[in-house]
Amino acid sequence: LVGRGLTLDTIKRFGLGADRHKDLGPVVTIPWVTRDGVVVGVKTRAVNPPDGHDKNHSYTGSSFGILYGSQGLPLHSDGQPVAPDLRCLVVVEGEINALSVWQSCQGFGVDVLSVGAQSSVVNMTDGQGRWLRQWGCRLVWLDEDKPKGIDFADHLHNLVGGLRFASSMAAGLDANDLLCHGVLGRLVAGLWLRQLDDDQSRLSVVWAVQDVARQTGDTGLYGVVAQYLT
Repeated sequence: LVGRGLTLDTIKRFGLGADRHKDLGPVVTIPWVTRDGVVVGVKTRAVNPPDGHDKNHSYTGSSFGILYGSQGLPLHSDGQPVAPDLRCLVVVEGEINALSVWQSCQGFGVDVLSVGAQSSVVNMTDGQGRWLRQWGCRLVWLDEDKPKGIDFADHLHNLVGGLRFASSMAAGLDANDLLCHGVLGRLVAGLWLRQLDDDQSRLSVVWAVQDVARQTGDTGLYGVVAQYLT
């Protein structure tokens, strides 16, 4: 996980752990938690899967009818999001991508959830779509390197709305890759600012991004917001 650019704070926040699978050897455990804090499933990701074996599995009895990542959301006691109209929600494919976005962007008001796998999109309900549309800014980000992936992205975008952005897996450009290259926060900040059409909302985001730039030393963030300060 550290090799994927994730910090200890991120690993602890989302409760990632370790186990050993009888066929796959060492695995990372990824708990799926409801907005009430109940663990409903645990996925595993093999560290070094043997040839011919799928790297992703889940514990027996797991249920994945929710979106992953509620541990990172600012929520009221009733499970509703805090000020979603003032924040940006990114909906990504895999859990590691969700952790990457949260780590890079939560400091300037970006929330993130993961569908877990492309095929899960077709099982999402209208009720989930309405809940996600509470956010004032929404970014749908799936892999679209294959026709099936484009179909899933179409379905999710129709449900959630907002801006659509695609990973080019052939070029190695998913969220975790961009985290490791130090540019993920800059990309998401730019995409969010592009969607805002009033000066006051844009200025609030600019200030938040500048605060993160000062705290983290990521001077590239200043370049992202500079065009909105003229």
